[in-house]
Amino acid sequence: RNAMAALAGAWLAFVIIIGVLFAFSFLFTKYYQDRRDSELLATCVTISSLTLCLSAIALFPVDIFLVSSTVNLNTGLKHDWATEDQVQDILNQINAVYYGMYGLIAIFCSFVIPFAYFYFEEYDEGASSHQRILGALKYTCFFVAFMLVCFTVGIIAQPKNKKIPVDMDFFKKFLTGTLGENSISFIIAILMIIGMIIFIVYTAPGLSLLPIRMIKGTGQSGPLDSEIESHLRVNREKQRVINAKYPDSNQQMTRKDIEQLERLVSEERMLERRLHAYEASKTGILNKILMIFRPFE
Repeated sequence: RNAMAALAGAWLAFVIIIGVLFAFSFLFTKYYQDRRDSELLATCVTISSLTLCLSAIALFPVDIFLVSSTVNLNTGLKHDWATEDQVQDILNQINAVYYGMYGLIAIFCSFVIPFAYFYFEEYDEGASSHQRILGALKYTCFFVAFMLVCFTVGIIAQPKNKKIPVDMDFFKKFLTGTLGENSISFIIAILMIIGMIIFIVYTAPGLSLLPIRMIKGTGQSGPLDSEIESHLRVNREKQRVINAKYPDSNQQMTRKDIEQLERLVSEERMLERRLHAYEASKTGILNKILMIFRPFE
């Protein structure tokens, strides 16, 4: 009965923590989300992945609590109910949750998140959901194939073992030993190298442009704002003129007007993104911090 009470209390607390983390992930995503350029699938995947990762971290104190609940704090000995079978049952439950959490994280990282990203990037005016899904699946398959190749190379490229027999013992060692861990570490190392190259390439110009931006100041960026808004007004006026040619919804547009309207819509979306990024940069934390350097500009 004591064991059941400890298990029920610990897992109930864990479920409540998951709910709190879900609410935090939802608010965090909504706060940093671009409302003008958002996607429902990407939003749901972001909230789910954040909740999953934070829940995996929150599982550690639950694990410690369940293990420590088998010990009497007054005597330092095991409780009478904490038999070997009961402790093993608790450990099995914890391990099952660990494997489930990390398995879901692996699925999200290898398939769900790339699919949501490519699905968002496949957005185009006039593209159907079926076309976007097929395009996202195509690029996701390339990503999964790349991961599988890296995983296979991580398995085969073992400096200590010249020949690896692929049999049942091999798969048992793979699941229980360090071979799978080394393969996953190999994949992580490759992704870290790619990320480090991108980090170096983007950080160096950023560090160079920061003092230049401080010297220039933000006084010259005002015309840029008005220039973008002016381009937007002209763009929307051109769209209005084209749409005014066809007051009847059943009237067929000419191919020239269709192509011009698609180009204007694409240009409008780009201008809106630039304007939104400019407004975000003006109200960003870095811009507020740089206020202290304004007397030296």
